[in-house]
Amino acid sequence: MHFLTGILYSSDTIRRRLHELDYVWKRPRYVLALDPEREKKRQIRRVPPGLHRRSVVLVEDETDLLLFPPLRAKWLPRGQPARVMLSGWNARRAVFGSMNMATGHRLFQTRRHQSA
Repeated sequence: MHFLTGILYSSDTIRRRLHELDYVWKRPRYVLALDPEREKKRQIRRVPPGLHRRSVVLVEDETDLLLFPPLRAKWLPRGQPARVMLSGWNARRAVFGSMNMATGHRLFQTRRHQSA
C-alpha cells in the first residue's frame, strides 16, 4: 500500500509506470578507465636486443585485490550509468607476481598490506 495515497499498486502497474518514465531494468557493470599508456606497455613484450643467450627476462607487477559488492540489476534512468559504491576496505590483499617471459612460469605472493 502506498504510504501517501493509501492505494495498493500491483508490480505490473509500477513496472509500466517506470517504463513510461523512461527507466530500464539493467545490471550495472564495472568499467575501467582507458589507459593512455596502453600502446607503450604493449611494447614491453619484446625481448631487448643484445642480451646474452642464457639471460632470463623476468617481468614483475603488483596489484591490490578488493572484495567488490555484487552487482544486482535495478531500475535506472535510460542512458545513465549505474554508480557502484566501493569502500575499498573489504578483504584487501596485495598480490605480487613475476613471470619468466621465455617459459611463461609465474610466481605469486600475497600479503595483507603493500609497502613501498
